[in-house]
Amino acid sequence: MLCYLLLVVVASTWLPTSSDEVYTSAMLKRIAELDDWIDDTVNPCDDFEKYLCSKVDLQYITSATLKNAKGLGDFITKESIDSDGDAVKKFFTFYNTCKKEISKRNETIKLILNDLDDIFKDENGKYAKFDAALIAKVSAYLSAQFDFSIFMMLTVAKPTIKPVGYSKGDMVLAVVEPVLSQERYIYDPKDVSTQADVIKEGLRDAYVFLEPTKSEAEVNATLLEFLYFETNVSSLFAFPSKGMLELAMSSPCITTTEASVEFPIVDWKNFITLLSNYIGADIFKRYKLEEFPIQVLNPTTTKGLPDIIAKTPDELLRNYIRVRLVRHLMAELGEESCLTLTAQTFKVVKQYLYIVERYPKVAERQKLKSSLTKLADSVISHVRSMMEKVSWMKNDNQTFAGFTDKMNTLTKTIAFPDTITNQTWRDEHYKDLIITDADNLYSLYLKGRKFQTSKDSFESIIEVLNDITAANAAYGRQENKFVIYLGILHDLAYHPDYVPAYNYGFLGSIIGHEIIHGYDTEGINFDGEGFVSHWMSEKSQESFNTMASCVVDWYSKFNLTDSKGKVWQVNGNLTSAENVADIGGLRASYNAFKGDPANMQPFPRTKKLQNLTEEQLFFLGFGRFHCAPPLTDYELIYSFNDNHSPYQFRLLGALQNFEPFREAFNCPANSKYAPEKHCEIYQPDLSSGAVTSIPSIVLLATFVFFNGQ
Repeated sequence: MLCYLLLVVVASTWLPTSSDEVYTSAMLKRIAELDDWIDDTVNPCDDFEKYLCSKVDLQYITSATLKNAKGLGDFITKESIDSDGDAVKKFFTFYNTCKKEISKRNETIKLILNDLDDIFKDENGKYAKFDAALIAKVSAYLSAQFDFSIFMMLTVAKPTIKPVGYSKGDMVLAVVEPVLSQERYIYDPKDVSTQADVIKEGLRDAYVFLEPTKSEAEVNATLLEFLYFETNVSSLFAFPSKGMLELAMSSPCITTTEASVEFPIVDWKNFITLLSNYIGADIFKRYKLEEFPIQVLNPTTTKGLPDIIAKTPDELLRNYIRVRLVRHLMAELGEESCLTLTAQTFKVVKQYLYIVERYPKVAERQKLKSSLTKLADSVISHVRSMMEKVSWMKNDNQTFAGFTDKMNTLTKTIAFPDTITNQTWRDEHYKDLIITDADNLYSLYLKGRKFQTSKDSFESIIEVLNDITAANAAYGRQENKFVIYLGILHDLAYHPDYVPAYNYGFLGSIIGHEIIHGYDTEGINFDGEGFVSHWMSEKSQESFNTMASCVVDWYSKFNLTDSKGKVWQVNGNLTSAENVADIGGLRASYNAFKGDPANMQPFPRTKKLQNLTEEQLFFLGFGRFHCAPPLTDYELIYSFNDNHSPYQFRLLGALQNFEPFREAFNCPANSKYAPEKHCEIYQPDLSSGAVTSIPSIVLLATFVFFNGQ
């Protein structure tokens, strides 16, 4: 009787349907959730965010990330079965050994510090001076053993500028600016006190671990010295006056011999030799040592560092490096860190277990990938057709040829690479990682880190850009590749049984966003091979700049005020690539939705949503991704220094500049979401009202030209 009553209550919220309308449980659940979220006392033309997002507690990416973390924690407790193969067995052996040994964390850190001390010393056992030779030793050790950088971030990567004689797969040693203890925007060289407490407190626990007998006054004095050292280094940063993308475009590769002359901070030949020895792999086998290509992405910083180091006492530098390493190790070897450490070491196995946990049956995986591929191909096709109709694109032979080549060479990975589910490949990948009963935390950690650095960072055996457990989708400019991770595909985002209107609105717009990254204010500087190239004609570039400048101006007027009355302004230049991708991706996905033969597929109705159109459902899906709780004062600091606009402005800005939204909801002319003058992003027969122009080269905060949601 109780079951009957519950069914009656649930059924009563739905409007009657015709006998031939049978809805899936997945679609019924999604519409019920939308019905619960929507505040129908609010006019969507007045405040679409409030209309749709009033009950939000977490933004979708945050929610999905937490689900993924919980899922990882759940399956780690399950032992492998024989059919999973040797790699999976090693995964659980590593985890169980770590759990048994993790109580010895402090002893392990002290052993590692002893190793570091040996690096600091010369052949006579005395501390060496911080010169090019010692910096090479320290940098190689930290990079290889811990994937950790201080004086400069060093990584083997694809060159941004195509070298003469380049062969596919060739890599260069990319040298980026120093990695400090806090994000770069925390530092203000003009006023050290701005974030002094944040910087000092970030290092306090590590220094107290290193020097437990020091008085509080002595600790504070040393922390202050660290603060001044980091602030001096931060004064060399190119950002925000000059973007990393611009630096990459003006930084051709040089040889190790040339680098030793131009950038003498490091003994480059010794660094490369030591690095190769540490990781046990000949990572530079295609080149002679003196000819290995190096690309210094921030020459001003790299040239300025020796002067700062020379003015800093050696003992302070040693203590600073020790403290930074301790801080790193304390995070990596925390009481609950065995799961993370195991997952980092066995990235492929972690992803495999995640796949089979969520989709145990092969048929389920195939259905998901097939459905997703169809959706992605539809959006990609409409990106192409959309841009082919833009006058300055289609009527310019040079530009059209460059665009066509880039679209033709675009590759994609949907949900996960099939290689991950291949047991033979997994076992071969991990065959050299041997875990024994004799391993303690010290040996286990170093084995895992060495393997991870060698395989993932330098040999590039697996797709480094992919961690399919991440709640994200991304486009790699240097790969010209689009990926959508399984980790983002929870029920709120996508289901094969949802009607097209919702799937295109939510996930389709994310796919469109990522594809448009190839043609945003940063992406247009890369060709189909992933190299910096001016494939647009000057005339087309002018048209693009006019379009982009409108977006910069539009978003620059958005702002929020914190609890102390400080006004935080969106940086239209910093966020321009993401904003162009938001608007352009929305247009492409909407076009794909409208062009889908099944776009009018009926969906269940509630009394609240009885008059909802398919077009409106599309925008509910789009908006649902952007729903987010209000930002705290602390979050404002990070949000307004990010290359994404805050979610509320991503939603507002995209809808204001996309006319189908106002048409779908019948918004009055010149209302909040229907401004007469707006930006037209990759709209056929484009004409922009913007009166100012910006360079297409805009600020980029990181070396890896890879954008995600």
